[in-house]
Amino acid sequence: MLDKNHLAKIVKAVQKGQPWYGPSIEKALMGVTATQAYAKPIDKAHSIWELVLHIINWRKFAIEQLSGNHGFDIEINGEQDWTPIVDNSEEAWEKSLVQLEESTSKLVAVLQNLGENTDIDKLITVRQYPLKYLLDGIIHHDIYHIGQIVLLKKLV
Repeated sequence: MLDKNHLAKIVKAVQKGQPWYGPSIEKALMGVTATQAYAKPIDKAHSIWELVLHIINWRKFAIEQLSGNHGFDIEINGEQDWTPIVDNSEEAWEKSLVQLEESTSKLVAVLQNLGENTDIDKLITVRQYPLKYLLDGIIHHDIYHIGQIVLLKKLV
């Protein structure tokens, strides 16, 4: 059975609450400047900024799927997956942080609006895995990238 309110609560905690595993995304990003976010202290690794945009992109995928747009997809390792940063100004960084917060609000709203009879075992056509897998995965995905952000923040 789908416990949409529980899932929404976890999404909010991962974004700005006090999750059990450590820092929320908001706390991990606290004090990070555009210069730090854009930096690549590990050769061939993504920057903090790229990770933030990547999180936003996959939340958008989840939002689209949960909203019934089953044809929406993201090409793995394409620009929809890893968005290139074309403007590394402080204003652009702040805009990315706003988009991150907005993606949380949208995902929570979509989760809370799911019907009680939503079939969480229904396959997501473009990925061939069930909705339940996506719902669990989007939370794990965020937490995985928080760990990377925390490490990169220490290095910059």
